Amino acid sequence: MKRSEMPRRINKSLKKMAKLNLLTLLNENVAKPITRFFRNDIVELQRNKAMAEYHYCSNYRVSREDARARKRTGKQHPVKCIEFSCREYSPNKPTLRDQLKEFTMKHNPSEDMVKDLLSIMKDNGLEVASTNSSSSSDASSSSLSMSSSASDSGSYSSVPPVYHNFDVIPMSVGRFLNFGIKRSITNYLQRFVDESNHWYMKTLFLDLAFYVVKSEKTKKDATTTTTTTTGGKQGQQQHPQLPHYLIILGKLSIQLDEPFVIGIYQGAFPTPTIANEILRPLVDEMKELEHRKFEIESRSYQLSIRAVLCDPIANSLVTCTALPNSQYGCSKCNQKGQLQFTEGITSFPPTANLATLRTDDDFVYGLVNGHHVGVPVLGELNLDLKSQFMIDYKYVVCEGVMKRLMSLWTTGRLDYRLNKASLRRISLKLQSMDKTNPREFRQPPKPLEALDEWDAYDWRQFLLYYAPIVLKAHLPHKYYVHFLYLHLAMRILISGEVFVECNTFVAGQLLNTFVADFSAHYGPQLIDYNVHNLLHFEDVNMKAGPMCRMNGFHYDRQMDAILRCIGANASITLEEIGAQVEDTTSAIVENQLNEYRRPFPRLEATPFGTELLLNQHVTLSTRSPDNCVITKDGVMMVEAFGVNDGEIVITGRRFIEQTVMYQAPVTAQKMLMVSGLSDPCTIRSTDLLSKGVRVGTNLGIVVLPLLFH
Repeated sequence: MKRSEMPRRINKSLKKMAKLNLLTLLNENVAKPITRFFRNDIVELQRNKAMAEYHYCSNYRVSREDARARKRTGKQHPVKCIEFSCREYSPNKPTLRDQLKEFTMKHNPSEDMVKDLLSIMKDNGLEVASTNSSSSSDASSSSLSMSSSASDSGSYSSVPPVYHNFDVIPMSVGRFLNFGIKRSITNYLQRFVDESNHWYMKTLFLDLAFYVVKSEKTKKDATTTTTTTTGGKQGQQQHPQLPHYLIILGKLSIQLDEPFVIGIYQGAFPTPTIANEILRPLVDEMKELEHRKFEIESRSYQLSIRAVLCDPIANSLVTCTALPNSQYGCSKCNQKGQLQFTEGITSFPPTANLATLRTDDDFVYGLVNGHHVGVPVLGELNLDLKSQFMIDYKYVVCEGVMKRLMSLWTTGRLDYRLNKASLRRISLKLQSMDKTNPREFRQPPKPLEALDEWDAYDWRQFLLYYAPIVLKAHLPHKYYVHFLYLHLAMRILISGEVFVECNTFVAGQLLNTFVADFSAHYGPQLIDYNVHNLLHFEDVNMKAGPMCRMNGFHYDRQMDAILRCIGANASITLEEIGAQVEDTTSAIVENQLNEYRRPFPRLEATPFGTELLLNQHVTLSTRSPDNCVITKDGVMMVEAFGVNDGEIVITGRRFIEQTVMYQAPVTAQKMLMVSGLSDPCTIRSTDLLSKGVRVGTNLGIVVLPLLFH
């Protein structure tokens, strides 16, 4: 053998041994998740080993008595237990729970028959756990969720089991509560579709929304108790880390557009591409619905995704891109951010060379440009991952830009910082506006002392209604005018009545001016991700329409119910959340159906002797503060309603003097100072432009148009 051939043979032997050792290592550690290997042949080896270990093990028998005995003695059963016919190992075979659900729905057995069947299964080593038990939270992955309480002796009570319409799917680092798209739409449409609107709904356009929620510790959980160790030292009791949530919501673009929950993930986000595993059930179902029509009560429907709404963190997760606080965090353009260590943010200051816009092809080809960190599973759908992803002004503007401005006005430089006297007067003005709030405002304004308690709704009301009035006498003039750019632009983009192509261009120019002046007034280092995204609102809203149709406030009813569940109990299970979501969805849909089936506009009388005029989105009254309307001829105070030749008419008094407080580029969005009432006059209900928000100030009465969100 030549010396030159010796290293070649040694290298071949070492490579062969390394390959065998790698396969052996992976096959022996099947419990560890594989994140950096292609799941092809290796996954098949894992499945075969797991099936041999779990399904074909001898002496496989589990009962409640055995579980209690092991708990008392501390001994663990040597056999690992999973549910038979698990989808992970037998994807084409229905699970045991699916088979039981189909059996009960087909034969409608009596309660005694179900008890006997469960008893027989229990004696043969098969037991369907209750949703209240802890074992079901680890092993349940079926659409049959049986909630039944059992006594200490193991016998079932007389209360029949409750079947929930959702799946609980285990993930590598969490669990996923799956209601499903088709299942949610079917439950929604069965109560809504009739012959009159069937023609309109042959093609269903679906809006998706993704939101990341971080559960916070309550005061009870935050307090740590001291414990004494064996060495006499004192330590603190360690609490488990609270899970995070990814909430997936849907909304149909039909007359009754109430949102519904598609899925909720509970767990952690250890890798940037963890969303691919979470969204796999959604993508597989949506791919089937895109290519094949489905039927509901002998009617076929086609489903297509119209738009996707996300908060900035959820947008990065579902598209497998860089986080918004990174240098390449902008999802719409390629501008590179600058790390501001003193401010703790990544800034996107204006540059001489304009950054190029991202395209949908960037996500298709996964270009390595610092923004993409993986291939998103949503790319398998008929969905453009750039143009069909909207910017949610609830998070970017209300909770982003407005928070940044308020922080600057309260703790910034002296040339624009509000002193304590000004802050106190602004708080008093906000509290006095509670009496003039119309019924469409769901909560009164909060003072500046409770700024930490402000939510997105408080910031929205402050931006659109309160701030132009309360800041006028306290904020320096150039900063007040600079804020009006943002105020007017958002009112134009939100208002469906004035949303046309030319007005959208005007709003875009206002936002461009706001961002440019933000750099001059406050400093380029403070233009963070949220302020920078204002530059992309014009392009996004040109494609999606006014923001009143697509924003996060539409999903508040479902989100508030879920957040209340998580906030009340940090260790809540997905089964408990799912049951609460079912109840909330049913109540919301029923209330909206009752309103939808009634005609609009219509007149109603209250027990207090007040007449109401109910339109689809607003309610007018003959009493303050709901008696202010804006007509084609000016602002009017309503005094009475009537009917003339089958048409609703309104009697009231107009304000004689009307002064524009600032010159708005769109006439319909002017803030008016009014005074002096005319003689009674009558108009038709079709002459109404909008409802007015009337606010009393030291200078007089100020009126703003009410926006539908």
